[in-house]
Amino acid sequence: MGRGAGYNLPVPRIPPSDLTFVSSAPASTTADTVSLPSTAAPAGVVPATAAAVSPRRTIAGFAPVDLFSLITVVVIWASLHPIAKRTLEEITIFQLPFARVALGSTFLIVVCVLTGRLGKLLALFRPGEVWKFAILGLTGYSASSGLSMAALGYLPAGINSVLANASPLMVALGVILLLRERLAVRVLAGLVIGFLGVAIVALRGGVDASGLSLLGVMLSLVSSGTWALYTVLARRLSAGHDLIAVCAATSLLGALPLALVVGVEGEIGRLLTASTATYLSLLWCGVIATGATFTAWVMLLRRINATRVASFQYMIPLGAQVMAFLIGGELPTLMAAAGALMIVGGVAVANSATLAPRKSRT
Repeated sequence: MGRGAGYNLPVPRIPPSDLTFVSSAPASTTADTVSLPSTAAPAGVVPATAAAVSPRRTIAGFAPVDLFSLITVVVIWASLHPIAKRTLEEITIFQLPFARVALGSTFLIVVCVLTGRLGKLLALFRPGEVWKFAILGLTGYSASSGLSMAALGYLPAGINSVLANASPLMVALGVILLLRERLAVRVLAGLVIGFLGVAIVALRGGVDASGLSLLGVMLSLVSSGTWALYTVLARRLSAGHDLIAVCAATSLLGALPLALVVGVEGEIGRLLTASTATYLSLLWCGVIATGATFTAWVMLLRRINATRVASFQYMIPLGAQVMAFLIGGELPTLMAAAGALMIVGGVAVANSATLAPRKSRT
């Protein structure tokens, strides 16, 4: 719940972003970790058409309520990593993703019950279907969200958000290395720019332009790569199913391995005796920054053409830099800021090749 959600969100990130649990993932979001979601309408969401959009659009082509909703979701996803990092003062790096995914799943199950989707949710657990969503839960939640949140124990929140949202670069890289396909020049340029940014952040993104924790960087990048794998699988395995029901099922199944890890770790007392502030932060990360924002994003995609919200998704990792300063006092160095801009810019350049209109062949 995205990649963002950062965004670790499931299919509107498709990618979070992420958010993350997103984009789906929301794209985006998140998610978590909210990674940058793709602008294609996810499975289960009917793309908005020009006729479906209210004619009373007055601000930048958006209805005021839609623009306010988009900005609110982006700000919440941007806050995910900075707020999540504060919980690590009392709980472990394994308890954090478990709590986030479990709370997000609980919220989405309630949404399914209240909106008449319970039957659609239960249908996903049939013997012939459940394996698909177990795979999605393992890749998108257990692995991607788990690794992204664990990386917060080793990296600044703002930097972790940027690295976790590099999943579109991972998808393009996988196409080259695994499928041996030739990509457009703009996609290749985006790859070069983005991974140069990753190198700058990793080698000179720390305090006083020092290097960052190699373990933290690897955890965040593997999380991003796992989210890229999740988004590819989700396109195939979740086709034809309701998106909110899919997210509820996959997050529930993804929470189970995380619960097992928490149990084996043997420090459950830290989670049970955490302060009220930590519990409120976990509720924010799981219920608000994962479940609620993902639901809102899906509803927005029913009203707004998905390609029109692409620019908002790029604001999430950069917004996380600002939120990390406001919430955690993290002041990025000049090199870290430059690297972050290169990563987001690389993703934008690579995505622009897929959004560019294709010329018809005659």
